[in-house]
Amino acid sequence: LPKTLRQHDFLVTVALHGRRILDVQGGDTVSRCYGLAFDIGTTTVVGILVDLNTGRQLGVAAALNGQAAYGSDVLSRLTFAQSDPEGVRKLQARVLDTVNSLVDEVLAQAHVSREDVYAMTVVGNTIMEHLFLGLDPGGIAVSPFVPAIGHMVEVSAAEVGVRIHPRAVVTVFPVVGGYVGGDTVGVILTTELHRDPRVRLAIDIGTNGEIVLGSRERLLACAAAAGPAFEGAQISCGMRAAKGAIDPVA
Repeated sequence: LPKTLRQHDFLVTVALHGRRILDVQGGDTVSRCYGLAFDIGTTTVVGILVDLNTGRQLGVAAALNGQAAYGSDVLSRLTFAQSDPEGVRKLQARVLDTVNSLVDEVLAQAHVSREDVYAMTVVGNTIMEHLFLGLDPGGIAVSPFVPAIGHMVEVSAAEVGVRIHPRAVVTVFPVVGGYVGGDTVGVILTTELHRDPRVRLAIDIGTNGEIVLGSRERLLACAAAAGPAFEGAQISCGMRAAKGAIDPVA
C-alpha cells in the first residue's frame, strides 16, 4: 500500500466488498469494475460478463458441462461422487474447467482483464452447487435428502479455483431443498413471485426441472428429472438436439 500510494501521488482506487478491501489500484480505475453471473446447469453452463457500474451486459458464452463425462443427469453424477473416492474432486475439476473456459471467452469478447473482475454469482441445482464448491452431496442421495449447506455461501475466487481477481467474491445462491436449488431462488427473485399478491406458477425446464407455485403469502416448490424427456438420455434411436441432429431440409 505505501508503495502504491507514493507511485501514484496518493491517488488510488479501492475495491471494497462491504468493509473488506479486495484491491488497491493506482490512479482512477473506477470505470474498470466487472462482475460475472453463472448458471451451472446439469447439461449446459452459461456465463455473462456485466459492467458493475452500469449493469450493462458485455459478453455471454455457453458450453456443455464437462461433468457429462461422468453421467448425463444429476443422479448419475451423485452416484459417481459416492462410488469413487476421488469422485467429488473429479466432478469439481470438470465443472471448473468449463467455468474457466467460459470466463476466458467472455473476457476476450469485451477485452476485459481478469484482474478487474471483483464479483461472481453462481446458481444451479443443489447438487451442481455442491460440486462447484467441492462439497460432498451424499446427504441428498437418501431420505430425507438433506444438503450439506442451505444458506448463501461466499468464498474468494482463489479458494474455489475461478481464474479472475484472486480476492473476488464468489457468491453461491442459497438452496430451497435437496433437488430445488439456487437457480430456482434466482427465478423467484427475478420474477418477484415472493412479492406478488397473485398466485403464479414458474416453470424451469432443464435436465433437472423445477416448478414454483404461490404468491407473497406462500410459495411451494418441487423438482423432477426432466432431461430424458427432451435431451435424448438413453434413447434407443435418434440423438439429443445438437449439431447434426438435422441433416438435409428439403
